[in-house]
Formats: sequence, structure tokens, C-alpha cells
Amino acid sequence: MKRVLKYGLTAVAALLLSFNLNAQDINEIIDLFNKANQEFQAKQYDQSMTNVGKAYEMLNTLGDVDGEEAATLKENCEKLLQAIPYMQGKDLLAAKKYDEAAVKLKEAKAASEKFSNQEVVTELNELIPQIGLAKATDFLTADDFQNAAAAYEAVIKDNADNAEVYICLGYAYNKLGDNDKAITNYEKGIELATKANDAKNLDMGKSQLANVYLLKANDALKAKKLADASVNAIKSFDIKESANAARIAGSANVNLKKYDTAINYLEKAASLDKTTNLNTAYQLALSYDAKGNKAKACENYKKIVGNAQFKAYAESRIKALGCN
Repeated sequence: MKRVLKYGLTAVAALLLSFNLNAQDINEIIDLFNKANQEFQAKQYDQSMTNVGKAYEMLNTLGDVDGEEAATLKENCEKLLQAIPYMQGKDLLAAKKYDEAAVKLKEAKAASEKFSNQEVVTELNELIPQIGLAKATDFLTADDFQNAAAAYEAVIKDNADNAEVYICLGYAYNKLGDNDKAITNYEKGIELATKANDAKNLDMGKSQLANVYLLKANDALKAKKLADASVNAIKSFDIKESANAARIAGSANVNLKKYDTAINYLEKAASLDKTTNLNTAYQLALSYDAKGNKAKACENYKKIVGNAQFKAYAESRIKALGCN
């Protein structure tokens, strides 16, 4: 976005002053162009556009003017007609005046198309869609999630195949508390990232989507909605494995007395934890005990017997089971 085209206008004024054209109209055109070029260098873009526009219009009314100097004058007018909205748009973009920048850069693109400057057209075809993305990202960075969501929605209308846009839109909706829209956009972002072999956005999308389901699972567990807690925790774990998701799934299923499922996810949690989680060990002990697996029950009761919170119960079960 920082690329600056080399229009070669710096020395134009000096070049044109040396023209050996005596016609009054040509001299007036040269004066207008030189003035426009000076205004362009001073970033007086509106005045510059007015004067180069007049010069170009007058040049065209003269019809065919022979000579290398006249051809160079016309070529430089055309360059300046493209350069003015291009540089004005770039300046507005640097100032984060995104809507105004988009207008000017679209004007620059139209001028470049008119004068068959395909290099600039190609650049602006890539740059213009990024303006809306930059605007949306600024809103997101500022935690203005309402405007961020609206801006990303606008970007999608012109760029519906960008995984990152959907993931950022999902994040904005997540922060606004709209989990359904967050999930829909995360899933779309993941789909696009998968098709594009975009590992970065695929990982980011999965992480964010897994976190939505994890938060839903945690809220359900707190509200003692055990079935909902289990479903959402397992969804989270299936999207991206985490000890927290496995632990919630295990805890919910212990309370639901679905011990096989509980053991499955609690063992996953234990394997993902870097250190022993005493609550996980406690729930594994309960589950294995309920299933009649003495060895595994004893193994996990021994892990928690030294903790004051679990000591009394663990000691009683170790004694009752006759653990070695």
C-alpha cells in the first residue's frame, strides 16, 4: 500500500519552457501545465487538476499538432491527470480518511483506464479493496465492534473470498455478544482458509471458533445445563484440542453419570496438561471408581490424597478399595 509510482514529472516544467513553439495557444497551454505541475508538487491537488484539465482540453481543441514537443506536452498532461487523484488518494489513505481515499483512487483508476496505463490499473485493482479492510481493522483495533462489523460486511460485498475478513467479522460479532453470527462467519473463514491452504487464517479461525464454543460450554456448566455444557465443550475440542474443553466435557459427563465419556475427555485433559490438575485427577478417580476400575481409581486417588481439599475423601476411598 506504500508503493509510489514514478510519473517522471519533476523536470517537466524546465523541459516545456525550452519548447520552440510560437503559437499563442500552445504557449498558454504550456503555462497552464507548468502551473498545474507546480501545484501538484505543492500538493494543491484541486487547483492542479483544474489547470491541467484546462490545458488538456485546449490541447485537444487544437486538433493534430505536429512535432515532438506537442506530443510530449499531451503525454505529460495525461500523466498528471492520472497522478493527481492517485497521489491525493494516497495522502488521504495515509491520513486514514478511508472513504475520501477510495473516491480519489477510483478516479485515478478511471483515468488510468482511459489512458491505457495497465500497470496502475492493476495496482489499484489490488489496493482499492484493501481500503475498506484497513478501515474495518482500525475500528476493530479501537474496540469499536459495531462499526467494525459494518465495515467488514461492506468489504465482503466486494471481496467475498477473503478468509481473514470473515474471521475478523466473526470476532467483531463475538465481542458484540452475537454468537450465532460469530459462528457463521468463523465457519466461512475456516472453509475459505482450508480451500486456499491458508494455514495462518485456518489456525486463527479454528482458535476463535473453538473459543466461542468453550465459553458457551463454561456458561452452561455454571448454569448446571450439563447436556449443553457437554455438547459445546466437545464441539470446541473437536475444532481445536484444548485441556479446558476436555475438562469441561469430562466434568459435565461425570455429573451426568456418563462415565465412559467422562473418562475419555478427562484422560485427554490430563494428557494435554503440563502438570497434574488435581480436579481432573479427582473426577477421573470418581469415574473409574464408578466403573469398578480399582487400579485406575487408586492411581488417581493417590494423586490427590496430599491435597487438603480432597484428602479425607481420597483416604476413605483408598482404604475402602484396598489400594496398595
